[in-house]
Amino acid sequence: MRCKFHYSGKNNNKHIHPLYLQSGHIPPRGNVALENYLIDTKLDISKLEVKQFRDNLSKLERKALIELKHNDSIYISKADKNNTTVIVNKIDYIKAGTSHLNMFEVLLLTYRFIKILSQQSCTTMELSCLSILLLLSWCSYVDGTSQGALRGACNDMTPQHSGNSPQSSAPPFQITVDKTMYEGGDVITVNLSRTATNQFKGFFIQARNQDGTKIPGFTLIQNSKFLQCDTPNDAVTHTEPSPKDSVTFQFNAPTTSRGNITIVATAVESFNTFWVRIPSETIVDLAPAPTGASSTILPNLVVVTVTKNSILCSKKVSSHCTRTNSHILYSFYVILVKTKRTNIFNSVSTMKVLIQHLLLLLSCCYFVHGTSQGALKDACDSMVPVHQANPQTGTLPFQITLDKTSYNGSDVVAVTLVKNSTNQFKGYLIQAINQDGTKIPGFELIQNSKFLQCDNPNDAVTHTEASGKDSVTFNFTAPATSRGNITIFATAVESKNIFWVKIPSETIVDMASTGASPASTGASPTILPNVVAVTFAVVYLFKY
Repeated sequence: MRCKFHYSGKNNNKHIHPLYLQSGHIPPRGNVALENYLIDTKLDISKLEVKQFRDNLSKLERKALIELKHNDSIYISKADKNNTTVIVNKIDYIKAGTSHLNMFEVLLLTYRFIKILSQQSCTTMELSCLSILLLLSWCSYVDGTSQGALRGACNDMTPQHSGNSPQSSAPPFQITVDKTMYEGGDVITVNLSRTATNQFKGFFIQARNQDGTKIPGFTLIQNSKFLQCDTPNDAVTHTEPSPKDSVTFQFNAPTTSRGNITIVATAVESFNTFWVRIPSETIVDLAPAPTGASSTILPNLVVVTVTKNSILCSKKVSSHCTRTNSHILYSFYVILVKTKRTNIFNSVSTMKVLIQHLLLLLSCCYFVHGTSQGALKDACDSMVPVHQANPQTGTLPFQITLDKTSYNGSDVVAVTLVKNSTNQFKGYLIQAINQDGTKIPGFELIQNSKFLQCDNPNDAVTHTEASGKDSVTFNFTAPATSRGNITIFATAVESKNIFWVKIPSETIVDMASTGASPASTGASPTILPNVVAVTFAVVYLFKY
């Protein structure tokens, strides 16, 4: 009102540039009546009673608004047009904004706009601001949060950390599980922990089967939350960035068969340093979905679940127990299944004979689980893969080399498994064993490798993928206290039917052993031969 009074009757039609900055000028008080009116108006406003408003939302509606406000996976904004509210997925919002900013048409229009302004009466400041906008249009937006991973990391498990790439070195963290086999509803303890001095601030953990499907089943712990990738609760992540030595979750195995499961984790040490998809040991499904067969319960006698490919006969038990018998067993099983709905087994004596034959055949067979993601614990002692084939006995196309042949406490020895011909190996199992046959832990993981706990944690290393390899090199930290002379042993797998077991290195002599004589080159510790245990069950049959 003072401005209107001050400038009344004056010609103010001069064009004002839209970017003109206000001067902050305050007109002088030149009229007593106007000032008295303004004072009275302020007094009247101050006397108004402000009534407490009544909330027009219910408690549930107010709670829902608070939850939406704190939901990191969505973006809430006012619509560009109309007075409405828009809620969109944050990832989709970021992608849409990035695509708009990176559009060539936008850049071209911006350039033409700047060119037109440069020909007009625009200041240097104006052109500089528009040039900055042009540069910003080339930039993409990255959303980072210290409160857990976002859905954009669900598939490759890579944090969206402003273009930083995952580390390619061996991860200083590991995933361990307390069970390597499961049945429906089993509870498995999953632990992500450090193996060195590194601590991690963030984590992202999923359970996946061999098809890559994410399996839900985790139970939350303190400072953790679920992240829905494909299905509810199929991933867990952190909610705060404090340094951690380890986190432990309970994973409830699916009640129905979902195949073998591997726990994979991403561990974030800092914004620029993180390791992705660290694998655990494979958790084998003990109830695989059969091909062309189903589980059958014979009344009051025995539960049988058989598939053609899951039963392999052991030649070590009897020369008469051959692979053909597994086909006979499978055929026998199919007969039982297909005749189950008929009443041909009215004769109890016939049922007895059939069951006795079934038990006899089962005593000649054993179950095996094969995986291209590393050796299983069954191979710990003999180091022989359960591949339904015998190890090769010819010239070794691979060898173990060492950079040291003696050690003091905590020395680091470089161990290399390398080909010495044209053969490549796809899989391996490496152990360090002293002259007493004790497995010595001390290996450090490299890329595409994992620990296999045989007798002690980390006393064996194996592969996690089946690509052809010329060599692999591990660092082995010798024990701090004297453990005697040590030999490194390796099993190298060229194919499913071709593999060499217990390839020895030179003996690494313990310099701290008093009176210890070095083992001869190529000497190997005594390993108990593989023993196939046959358990005979006494079944109570019908009595007459």
